[in-house]
Amino acid sequence: MAVQQLGPNTVSVNEIAWDGSGFGNAKANEFWSQLSSQLQKIAISELVAGNRPRSILRNDSRNIIVLSFSSPPNSLKSTTDLLRVHTEFKHGNYCYDGTACTYEDLESGDFLAFDTTVPVHDL
Repeated sequence: MAVQQLGPNTVSVNEIAWDGSGFGNAKANEFWSQLSSQLQKIAISELVAGNRPRSILRNDSRNIIVLSFSSPPNSLKSTTDLLRVHTEFKHGNYCYDGTACTYEDLESGDFLAFDTTVPVHDL
């Protein structure tokens, strides 16, 4: 696991692995504890289903956590009053090239990001 400073306001922990109760890295676990409970529940479902976490980061200027997975989501969620699903890039939504989609918690601003080489409409 590598902790990286990605600019003046963002810290990332890469090459993370879930051990059933945490990531085995103090910084990654600190970020996990700050991730919204709604996204933690979705993330645990993804982890149990075998989706591998890729990285977790904290952006201090936006006061958000982003947990990235290495594969598309096992079940694509729909936008609700509390969750917005992004399937294409718009400024600030962490949905970049190679990202199937992101889930944004509308209360906290936190995200789950899911990587893919398959367009999300093919899921």
